[in-house]
Order: sequence, then structure tokens, then C-alpha cells
Amino acid sequence: MRSKNQERAQRTITQCLDDGEAFIVGDWAMKFLPRKYREGQTDWFAKRGISWHISVVYFKGKHDTEIFTCVHILEGPFSQDSSVTASILVDTVASVHGISKVNFWTDNAGCYKSSLTFSILYQELGRRLHSFNFCEAQAGKGVCDRKASHLKCSIKRYINEGHGVTCATDMKRAIDSQQHGQYLVKVVSPTVVLDGDKPIRRIPSITKFHNFVFDAPGLTVWKAFEIGTGKQYPWDFLIQGKISTTPLRVLFDADLVAPADVVESDTDSDNDETDEDVPEVVLKQKKVFVCPKEGCMSSFRTSSNLDAHLIVGCKNDHAALRSMPDRCKLKYCSKLSSGAFSSANSQLISTEVEVDDYTPPLKEMGWALKVHKPKTRFTEDQKQFLLDKFNAGKVRGRKEDPLKVAEEMRTEQRNGQNRFRKSEFLTSQQISSFFSRIGLKEKKMDRDDVLAATEEERLFLFKNEILKDLS
Repeated sequence: MRSKNQERAQRTITQCLDDGEAFIVGDWAMKFLPRKYREGQTDWFAKRGISWHISVVYFKGKHDTEIFTCVHILEGPFSQDSSVTASILVDTVASVHGISKVNFWTDNAGCYKSSLTFSILYQELGRRLHSFNFCEAQAGKGVCDRKASHLKCSIKRYINEGHGVTCATDMKRAIDSQQHGQYLVKVVSPTVVLDGDKPIRRIPSITKFHNFVFDAPGLTVWKAFEIGTGKQYPWDFLIQGKISTTPLRVLFDADLVAPADVVESDTDSDNDETDEDVPEVVLKQKKVFVCPKEGCMSSFRTSSNLDAHLIVGCKNDHAALRSMPDRCKLKYCSKLSSGAFSSANSQLISTEVEVDDYTPPLKEMGWALKVHKPKTRFTEDQKQFLLDKFNAGKVRGRKEDPLKVAEEMRTEQRNGQNRFRKSEFLTSQQISSFFSRIGLKEKKMDRDDVLAATEEERLFLFKNEILKDLS
């Protein structure tokens, strides 16, 4: 539910882009391990991965919409912290000329969802920075992951041709030799700035927020897209002074390439007039790139059109793709809600109610948000009951089943009354965790146990020496 709601933020931004506005999806790819065409066993061990960052830019110019893929490869073992990440995102915006408004979309990594990252972006981009949105946790793979898989295949083909990729420069050379002008690849080296504490304040509970809008008064945050009015933090509260950024020293700049044009079409048909004479089987074979989204039936002839479709969002009518059991359930529910049910003969009245027109009753706004569950401590009576069950299992040599203990807890009597209230009932998972903690405590040896084990080992060795001398 929360993932679908967050996807609305992506669709809303991409479908309403103005001229000069960009939508950037960023992600750190998995570190690439250096490889040689032929390497010995000693070359395999103690490898240090190469860090690289991928940014997919969906940019709407004055005449058409374009997609850029910017790749930043780090020369050297630098950490992927907030300062480096913010500098890479700023450089990505600078690489595409004509951007007057920018929106970011990333995962929930700490280098992105950070007060330092937001402060640096606002300081460097200013009024051009409009929003920064995050996908829901475990939302699946994104467009950057697909680009990373394409780039890794290009590097593998380059290695199979007899080359080696052992550094960032070789990695750029491998991508440029196979990409055919599809990617902007840079080799950069961040300059470490030792300036002590940053003059910023942390946003309280920042991990709970997923949508951030940058305005002149301050930063407005939401837990979910378009849920509530949001909460605003003034810039005077967040930024206390000028923030020293991490400059990127470009070792090898990107070659000038032509961007991939985006064909904004659901069916990806090049020309309806030319496709009339072509058999339908041939057309289906040509569209080899299928949308991976569940319920979407779109297919495309090029990978760039598929990427554009996934960035903009699926436009198919999912109501028409519902299965027959789902449609029957919705129709039955709509008849019950409309009162079209006869209690006398328990049969449905033949009133036509369209399934697609059915709207469930409205719930209070924010009902699907994550609820923070406070930690509760076990009472002394609960602990004593669980300890008795644990010790009884030790005596019998058979551990108590947490499910049975949870059931017994609900029927336990003391002086003719229930021993525990309803609020004190524990689940089987809580009981299992308690048993595990008690078992780990008993496995830990105290000082007396260590001394006894040492003395026993000394006597054993002394006995072996005597037997050896006698023999």
C-alpha cells in the first residue's frame, strides 16, 4: 500500500514536467571487483572494489524529452558518505545544460536521506532544487539497477576481448568502447576537506519521512506522498553557516555524446501507417522489451523506451486487468454496500452495479502509515511464569513449545481467577525470544567455571605425564 502511494510521487513529477525541468534517479551500484583477462589464483584474493555511482536524468527540453545516464567512477578508496554523494548529484545537474528545476528520486540509503545532503544540495543548487523523494523500503529494483546490469555486461565483453579492468580508468575505457554514445562516464577523485563539525542541525526522525520539498522559507517534509499538510523546518534552523563541500577532481571527463530520445508512447509503435501491412506476429517479435510491472502488458522495441516508460509510470487501466474472482468479489461487496441484498430469500437482487464504479468507504487520512510501537517490559509475574516453564523443560529434557505456552498463558488460573489480564498476554514470538535470551545467559561461563575448567585441564595433562613416565 505504501509502495503504491510513493510511486504516485514519481508519476506525478514525470508526467507534469515543465520545459527545463529534470527528474534524476540516483543510486550507488555494487562495487566492481577488478578483473583481468587471465589472472592467477593470487590475483583473486585481497581485491578492493571500485566505487561507482549511476544517475539517470529524465530531462524535458524545449523541443523533446531526453534521457541521460551519468556514471561517476571514483579513483581511490573513498567512502560513500553524504558529502561525496551530494557533490556527485550536483555534478550530475551541472553535466546536463539547461536544467532550471530538478527533482531527485533515490532509495533510503543514509548517504541520501541526510540533513547534510539536503543542506549541501540547497546551498549549491539554490532555487533550482525543487524536491527530493524516496521510494518505500523493499520497493524492488529501479532504473539504475537495470543500467548497472547493462554496464557490467559491457565491461565483461571488453574483458573477454583480451583486456583487463583493474582501475577506474580501465573501467571508463571499457564502458566507452562498448556504449556507442549512451552514457556520460567520468573518473573523479573527491578532495577530502578536514573542517571539523558541519554547521547544520539534524532533522529529528528523518528516517520516517519520504518526501521533501525545498522552498525559500524552509524544508517541508512528509511521511507519505500527499498525506497531510507536512511539517516545515526553516533554513535558519537547519543551516547555521556556510558548509564546506567535497570538491570533485575530474581526472577523465565524459565524452560528448548524443542523448537518447524518448518516444512517449504506450505501445511504442513507430508509425501506424507502416505497421498496417506488417503481420501481427512480426510486430510482436520486434517488441522484445516487456514491462516488468505486474499487470502491465506494454512491450517496446528499444531499451531506452522501456526505461522512459518505467520512469514515467505505467498508464494501463489496472481495473480492466482484474481476474474474474476479484471482479466477482468486488461486485458482491458493492451489492452488499448498496443494500441490494434480500434477507428474506438470501438472494441477490438483479440490480446492475458496475464493478469499476465501486468506491470503498473512505478511511481517515494516514491510516496506512507506519505506527511506532513502544517497547514494553515484561512484568515480574510474566517473567516468573516463563522461567517456570523454561526450567520445567530443562528438567524433562524437552523444551516447551512457545505456541503451547502462549495458549496456557491465556487460561492460567490463580486463586480461581485469571492470572494474567488480556493486555499481558504474550505472543509465541515474544516467548521464543525470551527463552533464547535465557538460554544464552546460561551458556555464558562465569569466573568460577573458567577456573574449574583450567584446573581440570591441568590435572588431565599432569595425569598424562605420569602415565607416560610409567610406560
